Amino acid sequence: MRRRRISGLVRVAVTLIVVAASGVSTALAATPQQHALADALQAMHARSGLAHLAHHNRSVVIVSGLQEAQWKGYIAASVYAARGNPLRSVRLVRPGPIGNVTLHFPAVNCACAYPGMNRLRKIRPATRPEVVQAIRGAAQREGARVDCIELLHPLTYAPIVTVTAPHPRRFLRQAKATLLVQRLYRRIEGAYIIVRGPGGRVFANGGYTGRSYEVFGEVGWAIAV
Repeated sequence: MRRRRISGLVRVAVTLIVVAASGVSTALAATPQQHALADALQAMHARSGLAHLAHHNRSVVIVSGLQEAQWKGYIAASVYAARGNPLRSVRLVRPGPIGNVTLHFPAVNCACAYPGMNRLRKIRPATRPEVVQAIRGAAQREGARVDCIELLHPLTYAPIVTVTAPHPRRFLRQAKATLLVQRLYRRIEGAYIIVRGPGGRVFANGGYTGRSYEVFGEVGWAIAV
């Protein structure tokens, strides 16, 4: 009789543990919005925890002071919005003197105004060969050597391009880095460009986002020191 009572108590205890665990897993289950942002971050090869949703899923918070990481998070935010999720702002949480900044979304980094400028831009996707050929052709015209093209693909292509310029300061002063992707502006998610000198030193790096009108702005160029 005593054994049966103990056995019954054990079964009840196990049942309560299972129910409790089930409740915890349900409470911690990711929402479709969180999945959408996480998928975009993964496609950008971004580190876990780089960005999260806030303000009832209408704001993306990017936690990093690194220029390339900010760009990756911003591209992921653009893809999140392009998948039909309403997004009002992107907040960059940055340490030190740089400081935090909140950008309206879509962001516009110009003083102009025109119909539809605050709407999420649509992209006519370029193919892989088109992206590679456009970048290599532009680099050849501008006198730079393409060292690497990393083709990230969160929704359409978002290349990270590393080039070596014989005279990097002149190359940057003449704004030739932006010309590397000029023909692709409306056909890719954005691009990130790293400019090096002949000795391998990075002189500058920066990027732009195609859907949000953010072009070499808050998540744009940083001069290496």
